[in-house]
Amino acid sequence: MYNIISADGHNGHLFYFTTNSNTTYSLEFKTRGLVAGITRYEVDLDIIEGRSIYLDDKIRLTVVQIIQDFIDKNTDTIITYVCDTGDGKQLKRHKKFTRWYTGHKSNNLSLFSYEIDSESTEKTYYFSAIYDPIFTTDNELMDILDQYVEDKDNNR
Repeated sequence: MYNIISADGHNGHLFYFTTNSNTTYSLEFKTRGLVAGITRYEVDLDIIEGRSIYLDDKIRLTVVQIIQDFIDKNTDTIITYVCDTGDGKQLKRHKKFTRWYTGHKSNNLSLFSYEIDSESTEKTYYFSAIYDPIFTTDNELMDILDQYVEDKDNNR
């Protein structure tokens, strides 16, 4: 795992790490509102310097640890990941995110994945949620999905 740096001034929601190949990543948890009394954060992983190295397993370990630590500190939250559709590689991103999560053995977290076909945008959105099932029900997850689709349809 790489050294994780928490950014000042972002309420503990922005993190950086740099790989052995000098690629710097940012991982940010963006507040997306309340659904059924639960705060939803969308996780955004970006390369801010350098280029992607696909075979570096320490990236996965670092990202998963940041998410695990965030949920441990914010138990009544749901972390969502919606794959970027700008370049048409959303399915590849979804598979990678799912593989990263399933390779991480967590006793307290669950993964919920869903594929959304939007008629208004004519795109397929891949939606994943990581959550603690003690604090979140299936109905609450469906409310979050419904809200996400509604937001996408309204912002097309």
